[in-house]
Amino acid sequence: MNSIRFFGALAATLLLTAAAVPAMAAAPTGAAGGYDNQRLQAQQQLAQTQSELAAVQVEEQDLDRQIAQTQETVAHERERARLLARALYVQPSSLLVMLAREPDPIASLQDAIQVEMVAAHARSATDRIQTLEMHLQELTQHRQTASERESRLKQALQLELIKNAGMDVWGRARAWLAANPDYRVDPPNPNHSKSPLTQPCPGAALTQPYGPTPAWFEPPFAGYPHFHTGIDLAAPTGTPVLAADDGVVIATGSDGYGYGNYLLLGHPGGRATLYGHLSKTFVKAGDKIAQGQEVALVGATGNSTGPHLHFEVLVDGLPVDPAPYLVSPAP
Repeated sequence: MNSIRFFGALAATLLLTAAAVPAMAAAPTGAAGGYDNQRLQAQQQLAQTQSELAAVQVEEQDLDRQIAQTQETVAHERERARLLARALYVQPSSLLVMLAREPDPIASLQDAIQVEMVAAHARSATDRIQTLEMHLQELTQHRQTASERESRLKQALQLELIKNAGMDVWGRARAWLAANPDYRVDPPNPNHSKSPLTQPCPGAALTQPYGPTPAWFEPPFAGYPHFHTGIDLAAPTGTPVLAADDGVVIATGSDGYGYGNYLLLGHPGGRATLYGHLSKTFVKAGDKIAQGQEVALVGATGNSTGPHLHFEVLVDGLPVDPAPYLVSPAP
C-alpha cells in the first residue's frame, strides 16, 4: 500500500513539473545535460579559429613580402634585358659584317665573341623574366586562396564569438537559478496576468521565430545548425521594452557581438527572460521588477540587422520556445 502511495505521489510530481515548464518540450533533447560540455567545446573552437586566423594572416604577410620582392626582381631583370637589347642594337650583329668593317681579323673575332655573350645574357634575362612572372602568378594565386580562407575564418570567428557571448549570458542565468532555486515574488503581484508571461514589446512585429533558421549569422545550438534561440520583435528604436514577468534583475551588460546591450531577469519557477539589442536600460542588477514595468528601450546593438527586440525564455539556464509562455491558458 505504501509503495502504491509512493509511486502515485511520484507520478503526480512529474505531471506538475511537466505542466510548470511546457516549453521544455520544444528544446532540443539533452540540451540542458550537455550545456557545460557544449560551452567548453565552443570556447575551444573559438580559440582554435583565432589561432588559425592568426596563422593565415602571418601567411598572407609572408606572401605579400614574396610578391613585392619578386615584382622588384622582375623590374630589375626587365631593365637589364632592355640594356642588353640596346647593346646588341648598337653593335654589329654578324661576323661577316664585322670582318667587312674591321681590317684586323682578330679584333673582329673578339667583337663577335662579345656580341654573342651579350646575346646569351639577353636570352638568359628573358628566360628569367618568364620564370619570375610564372612564380609571381603562383604567389598571387596563393595570396588569393589565403585571402578567401581568411574571409571564411573571420565569418566563423564571428559566429563563435556570438555563440560564446550567448553561452556566457546563459551561464549567468544558470548560476542565478542554481543559487535561487525557490525564488518567489514577495509580495505577489495582484495584477499579474493569467498568462505566465506578457508581451515584452506590445504591437511589435514578429520577424523571426524560435528554431532553426537559414540565416548564416545565427549560431548553432545543441547540435542544431543555425538555431535562433529566441524570437525577434521588430519595432522602432526607442520603443519601450516591458518586463514579461515579476522578478529580479540578474544582470545587465553588453557582449559586443551577439546580444549587444542586454537585460537578464530572473522569475519564479526556475525561469529567466533575456532582452537583447537594447538601446537603453533603466534598471540594474538586484532591482525587483513588476510584470509590465518598462525596463529598457528597443535598439540595434550587437549582431543586429535593424532595430528590434530579441526576446528569450530560459529554463534551467537554456533557451526554450517563448510562444507557449506568451499565450494565455484557456479559462
